Amino acid sequence: MNFKKFSLWACGLVLCCISMSCVDTTSTTKSVYASGVFVTNEGLFPSGSGSVSFFNRNDTTVTNNIFESANGGANLGSVVQSMAIQGNSAYIVVNNANKILIVNSGDFTKTGVMDNTVLPRYFLPLTTTKAYISEYGKDTATGKNAGAIRVYDVVNNQITKRILLNTKGANQMLLTGAKVYVGNDGGNIVGSAVDSVISVVTANGDSLLKTIPLGAGAYNVKGMALDINNDLWILCTGSWDRPASTGKLIKLHGEVVERTFDIPIGATELVTDASKYNLYFIADNKIYTKDILNFGATPPTVWMSNPAFKTLYGMGFDPKSGFFFVADAGNFTSAGQIHVINPSDKSLKYSKAVGIVPNGFYFN
Repeated sequence: MNFKKFSLWACGLVLCCISMSCVDTTSTTKSVYASGVFVTNEGLFPSGSGSVSFFNRNDTTVTNNIFESANGGANLGSVVQSMAIQGNSAYIVVNNANKILIVNSGDFTKTGVMDNTVLPRYFLPLTTTKAYISEYGKDTATGKNAGAIRVYDVVNNQITKRILLNTKGANQMLLTGAKVYVGNDGGNIVGSAVDSVISVVTANGDSLLKTIPLGAGAYNVKGMALDINNDLWILCTGSWDRPASTGKLIKLHGEVVERTFDIPIGATELVTDASKYNLYFIADNKIYTKDILNFGATPPTVWMSNPAFKTLYGMGFDPKSGFFFVADAGNFTSAGQIHVINPSDKSLKYSKAVGIVPNGFYFN
């Protein structure tokens, strides 16, 4: 045997195996969270037990505490409000801790932090280089909530501008065309300030264009959605300490209130199905629906109630699977659940344990 040739062959084989192993491992790491549903869990206030869970569409498994697992047990903090993905980064908004954690969206390892904001709520990507961050904020003179939008430079990880909205708490945002609609939620704690307006911001000029009043009793915007006609619908949760207060479902047409429906107080979330002809929201621990084609005559009705529902707290529609995802906070002190619903027959496809106080979803 030619030992010189054998040695060269053996070394080549070893190098090939090492190379293949490296390629496979890297590929697997990058694709861990490539396709699925992220669940934001607020955690037990103010313990800092907020977390993110991941639902895998392929095998329907749930992996909890994915940030902690990827970062040596480090905690996200209090309260995990929402998350969004822009490019290869995921932005986890931690409201009470006044920060946004930046992680690699593929494996959830931490890559940075942005802490120059006050009570942030949502992160909205606008371009590859710019995003908006809504914040409850704080007026330094009064100490009360002051709604604002932070303009975020993605490339340099810095805030470039603060757009004051003259409201009591900026919450959800919705981008359509060159405008960003901002729902203002002053809070529905007894004795707290309330809001009943939508702010309109220009995404090109980064300035407040106008404020749209929603009418009497339209307190605390908790959801916004565009229907098939590109009309904007607004969900207001109401205010517990206002006489005869109810929630409101409002249709805007051309930025003018066209129709208002009374709904149960405490209603939250607002999503559409794949057709965008039907609206859905949570109230009284049930799921309500509204058909936009008959908006002038028929009020919202109960679409689904189920004994498995303990304390419905958040909702979303997964465009890839066509299923509704509902966050169930349970007793607000231990692990909550997510319920996956098939809208065609209203069946519960799955119910899975997640973190403490699940509140929302990001569909990847």
